[in-house]
Amino acid sequence: MVVCAKSRNANSQAADITRGDEAPRGDTRASPYSTSLRRRTRVRLRIESFCVEAIAATHAHRVRTMKQVTRAATTRRAVSYLRVSTDEQADSGLGLESQERAIAVYCEAQGWERGPVHRDEGRSGSLPVAKRRGLLEALADLAPGDQLLVAKRDRLGRDPILVALIEREIEAKGCRLASVAGEGTEGDDPGSILIRRIVDAVAENHRLVTKVRTREAHAVKRSRGEWLGSTPFGYRAASFRTVVSRKTGVLGPTKVEVPATIEPCPVEQAQIAEMHALRRAGLSVRAIARSFNDRGVPRARPGSWGPSSICRILKAHPKAPNEEA
Repeated sequence: MVVCAKSRNANSQAADITRGDEAPRGDTRASPYSTSLRRRTRVRLRIESFCVEAIAATHAHRVRTMKQVTRAATTRRAVSYLRVSTDEQADSGLGLESQERAIAVYCEAQGWERGPVHRDEGRSGSLPVAKRRGLLEALADLAPGDQLLVAKRDRLGRDPILVALIEREIEAKGCRLASVAGEGTEGDDPGSILIRRIVDAVAENHRLVTKVRTREAHAVKRSRGEWLGSTPFGYRAASFRTVVSRKTGVLGPTKVEVPATIEPCPVEQAQIAEMHALRRAGLSVRAIARSFNDRGVPRARPGSWGPSSICRILKAHPKAPNEEA
C-alpha cells in the first residue's frame, strides 16, 4: 500500500510538470521544467502568430498586384504633363492648349483612359525636377501600368541627363513614358533607344543655340545704346519703349513702358564716388551706410541705406566714375 501511494504521487507530479503547473504537489517552489515549458510555449505562439500575419500580408499584396496587372492589361491610364517656358515657347510652337488637344486626340486613338493633367507654366526645361511642381505631381500620381504622356520629349526637359533620370524614375514605378510625336517611345529596342537619345541631344543643342543667339542680340542692342532690363544704380532712363507684359490682366495682355536707353545720373554717380572715397579712407560698408543715413543722403528707392546695398553697389561699380572715365 505504501509503494502504491508513492507511485501515484510520482505520476501525479509528472502530470503536473507536463501540464506546466507552477510546481509539483507538495512543493512550494517553482519547477525549472514548468518555467521553461511556459517560455517555449509563449515563443511558439508568437512565431505562429507572426507567420499567420506574414501569410495574410503576402496574400493581400498578391491580390493588389493582380488587380493592378489586370487593370493595366485591360486599359491604360495616361497621366498628362504640359509645360511651356517663356524663353522657349516660341521655339517649340506648342502652347498649353495645343499640347492638351494633341494629348486628348492621342488618348482617344489609342483607347487610353485620360488621367489627371499637370502643368508647369513659365518653367524652363533646364530647371531641376525639384523646382517644377507640375512634374513632381505628375510623377507622384503614377501607378504601376500608367503612362506619363507628353506632347514632345522636350516638354520633360532640354537636358539629356535630366530627361534620362526622369525616365529612369518612371520605369522604377512600373510605368512608361509616351510621346504623342513618337520619338522612339514606342518600344525599348536598340533603335528606339537611339532615337530617344538623338531627340534629347537635339533638344539640348536647340536650347544652347537659342541662349547664344539671345546673348548676341543683347550685346548688339547694348552697343546701340539700348538697355534691357531694369535701370541700374547710377543711371536713369533717357527714353522709353512700350512692350507687352508677361502678366495678363483681366482684359488681356497689358502694355507697359520700360527703359529703352539709359544715361548716367549725376546724383547717384556722385554717391558712388563718395562710397569709394570713404572706402579708401578705411571705413567699412556698415560705417558708410550709417554715415549716409545720419546725413540724410537721398535714395532712389524708399528706405534707409544698409550694408548689403552699399556692398552691392561697390561690387557693381568696382571703380569710381572719375576713374572709369
